[in-house]
Amino acid sequence: MHGLTLKFPVSPRYNLSPFADPTRVTREAAAAYKRHMVRRARLLVLALAVVVAAASAGSATAVTTPQLLVAVSASGGMCPPSMCHWSARITTTTISAEGRRPRRITVAERRALLLAMAQLRPAALPKFTGTCPIAYDGQELHYRFRGKPEVRTCRYDLRRVRAVQLTDRLIASLPAR
Repeated sequence: MHGLTLKFPVSPRYNLSPFADPTRVTREAAAAYKRHMVRRARLLVLALAVVVAAASAGSATAVTTPQLLVAVSASGGMCPPSMCHWSARITTTTISAEGRRPRRITVAERRALLLAMAQLRPAALPKFTGTCPIAYDGQELHYRFRGKPEVRTCRYDLRRVRAVQLTDRLIASLPAR
């Protein structure tokens, strides 16, 4: 055993040798833990403030910029292009169409339209059969529902499609200018 020295691991920061004062080690570790937790709490408060600020900015933007729910346009017919074309829009707040006075959409109307749009499955719609109205001075209607592919009256039979019926009824309810 001569010349044999025992070395214990010693931490330079806390002097954690086995012969160190245990209360000192405990106090230093507790202080380090508290500093760590205070930093975490500050980061959590900062993250929460950022989330709240982003949410309030997002909701303010959503209120001021209405989202488009449906866009309808008509084209075709045997007349100059500018004469036979018309369009209408339904947003989350307003119903408007060319040549008519816009009005606000009610909560019940919006809810019914959104439900009908959710149930709309363009791939499952029956195909249009017969002669398209644009062949004899009629118009083809194009419906663009939010999140759905465009549906046209000369491609699909839209007579029994609830979303189309509600859209047509809402546009027809607008007073003339």
